Amino acid sequence: MSIRFQIPKTISRYLDITKKRCKSVKTTFVSRLPNRSASTAASTTAKPPIKETNRVATASNEMKPYIVIYKQGAPDSEIDAEIARVQKAGGKLKQRYDSPIMRGFAAVMPENFAQGLTTKSLAGGDAQIEYVEPDSEVHTQ
Repeated sequence: MSIRFQIPKTISRYLDITKKRCKSVKTTFVSRLPNRSASTAASTTAKPPIKETNRVATASNEMKPYIVIYKQGAPDSEIDAEIARVQKAGGKLKQRYDSPIMRGFAAVMPENFAQGLTTKSLAGGDAQIEYVEPDSEVHTQ
């Protein structure tokens, strides 16, 4: 049985990510998948994968850096309103992106708030958000 998955769009569209980084992401993702064996009996007793809603429920209030990227054409008022909501939740704006390539912001915010943004954008609740991801350093060799 083969399992297929697609890594969601990330900031890698804008940066040249090395193969080493991609392999690291893939390895991390695959290591979190439930164990699968060749026998069908074992696969029927395997636990189902964790659903997105379960991860949101267990998210902490810990402050972490995130990047929120909006789709092209998103109004400035929408981005300003989301920045205000982040600040109201106790977050702090680090940088705003207003280039033709990327529109959005980087902020330190509560983890559960960021997970809520991710869930809302994936469910289509906020059609203007393209993606939300943890902010981290990216290195090339």
